[in-house]
Amino acid sequence: MEELVLKQDLPHINCHTDATRIKLYKSYYIYPIIYTRLLNGETLHSDANSEIKDKYYKFLLKKNKSDESPCNQIVCGMGAAGHFTSLGVESLPFFNPLKSLITDNNNVANTYHTSNNDTKTWDPVAKQLWNAINLIILKCHKYYYGGPLFAIRYKLLQKPAQEPSSGLIKSINTIMDRLDKGKTLTQYVNECKINDPNFQDFKFDLLVKKLDIDTRSHF
Repeated sequence: MEELVLKQDLPHINCHTDATRIKLYKSYYIYPIIYTRLLNGETLHSDANSEIKDKYYKFLLKKNKSDESPCNQIVCGMGAAGHFTSLGVESLPFFNPLKSLITDNNNVANTYHTSNNDTKTWDPVAKQLWNAINLIILKCHKYYYGGPLFAIRYKLLQKPAQEPSSGLIKSINTIMDRLDKGKTLTQYVNECKINDPNFQDFKFDLLVKKLDIDTRSHF
């Protein structure tokens, strides 16, 4: 497997005003890391010079698409994020960690809507793997910018109705092991539920069943 890229938190770059975002789009390769919402009571500073209180995007920037590592990051609310995606930056399905607000795009539902308002259907195993990937990003986004996780996510989004191979599931299991030795995603979910009772009770039973019998699960 490709080596994981572990770094300190990347410097933020301002994206206030339409002109600034257009200039950034022309100067960098911009790609999304996650589209999610804050946990109850949290706020986050937007790089568009505002305060985020609910949904937000996180983007990474490379000087060139072929560069191995990103150089900057952008965190912004839906206004600035919508402008970036209208310029041509990839959009993502919404990942909702909170069970009290699951009507927006339910993580336990079997469909999601694309930026073109097309409806896509999830395979149940693919949906659990999608949730696992997003939880890893939430947990480790400040220092993990490696390629394998995002390459697997890309494959999932190409064929969401198709059950992912056991190899892809094993790869995510291995990534979790390398990023947080001794801890599982289920433990992380339980910790989040203690801090916020509205955190969803994510399950990974379908993923565990796909692992080899002698492979330790980190889900």
